[in-house]
Amino acid sequence: IRNILSYFNERINYYLSYLTDQNFSLEFDEELSEIITIGNNITPYISLSGGEKRKLNLAVMLGLKDLLLLTDNSHVDLIFFDEVAENIDEDGVEGFHQLLQEIKKTKTIFIITHNKHLKTLLDSSPRISIIKEKGISKVKV
Repeated sequence: IRNILSYFNERINYYLSYLTDQNFSLEFDEELSEIITIGNNITPYISLSGGEKRKLNLAVMLGLKDLLLLTDNSHVDLIFFDEVAENIDEDGVEGFHQLLQEIKKTKTIFIITHNKHLKTLLDSSPRISIIKEKGISKVKV
């Protein structure tokens, strides 16, 4: 764990810088206990709001993805995000959108969302809509 911990923490905080406007930091120690700092205050995970937890979880997930890429010779250029913007405030959604702009430079992104603000930010992006009526799903391009 010592060999990857600083890289993992750096990647998590890179993603958090977009999602929290550089307001949060997260560090894992060698026992994988987390230290969450908001501003200058250390905050326990349990006291975070649902949206704050969502942002942290997303940053950790993306950091884990980066770790996996270090060991995998076959790089996949696709990322799917399934309703990751739900329960995130507008500032967080805008940070997520900025992060998506960075990620799309090297990856093809698919986003599943019901978040109206994120949909507005993605207006110029190609869409595939799935309409479900009476138990039957139809693709609308």
